[in-house]
Amino acid sequence: MSTPGGNLLNSALRVISPQPVEWHQFVGRSVNAIGLQVDTFAPVVEVYGSFQPIPTSAYAELGLDFARRYADFFASLNQKVLARDVTGDEVVYLGKRFKCESDDDWFSQDGWKEVKLVMIPDAG
Repeated sequence: MSTPGGNLLNSALRVISPQPVEWHQFVGRSVNAIGLQVDTFAPVVEVYGSFQPIPTSAYAELGLDFARRYADFFASLNQKVLARDVTGDEVVYLGKRFKCESDDDWFSQDGWKEVKLVMIPDAG
């Protein structure tokens, strides 16, 4: 039986293999060489957790846009992934880049977060 503070995610990651992602924490905006504001990120940190694509069959129930691709990432991390009126952190998994769109913060209660990610389309 799981109790608050028992970190259910860490228990699950002993049974399933945790997956690494490259975590790019948003730190602010700067002006580039042509005068445009661009997002800047802290040095990349490898974070382990459970990366789970959201099946398109769940999109309607979750109110998601069918033109985009989404995933959930569950990790034992205690950092703010979104800030008001600015962009969120970014995650790279298997060469695909995702923007943090929302998070369910269970860290203070159980030591983990669920982060909803949306894939950033390739610019090529």
